[in-house]
Amino acid sequence: EEFLAQLFDKLESQLKGNGYDNIITDCFGGTACHQLIPSGCPHKKEPEENFLTLQMVVQNKKNLAESLQDFVAGELLSGDNQFMCDECSAAGPKVKRDTLKRACIDKLPQTLFIHCKRFEFDLEEMRRVKVNDEYTFPTHFNIEPYTKYGIQKAERQAAAAAASPAVKTPSPVAAAQQQQSSPSESPSPYQCCEYDFLGVVLHLRTADRT
Repeated sequence: EEFLAQLFDKLESQLKGNGYDNIITDCFGGTACHQLIPSGCPHKKEPEENFLTLQMVVQNKKNLAESLQDFVAGELLSGDNQFMCDECSAAGPKVKRDTLKRACIDKLPQTLFIHCKRFEFDLEEMRRVKVNDEYTFPTHFNIEPYTKYGIQKAERQAAAAAASPAVKTPSPVAAAQQQQSSPSESPSPYQCCEYDFLGVVLHLRTADRT
């Protein structure tokens, strides 16, 4: 990741003023959304963060799908960690609520760089160690389930299914046809969510010899 950041910096400095000032972000830039979704009120917060590489946890993960699922899984802030809602607290006493904190992808880059985090800090040995676990990734994958739109779409479908438990589950083909014909489902904001694997950079040394 450090090498890629330095490469991008050098490219930007060389291309600046030549009509290609934004070529790096145009080709490789995406946006992550860090959501705070409180329970009991509609005042969610969704600050965004630009990225050129998407960082994935490798430790205790078998493949890219597990890392992506971990990326969007999030955590519930409850008890002493409850999130204070500024809007609900504006007119009176401070109001804290259980809040879902999670990340997801909002804007997709044309070319996606994924940084597999092979290095972790061992708190027992107090040193940086390399994660050598076997880790696989597909040659082709759809990233929509891990986007803001894809997560909201899955939640709407789950809520609709829970509201109609007696309805027979349709076949995959019928479900796809129903989804395409459903007027309530908003169209995808992405032109394409499909990515083809193009290459990988391998680190062959230890954490101490980078």
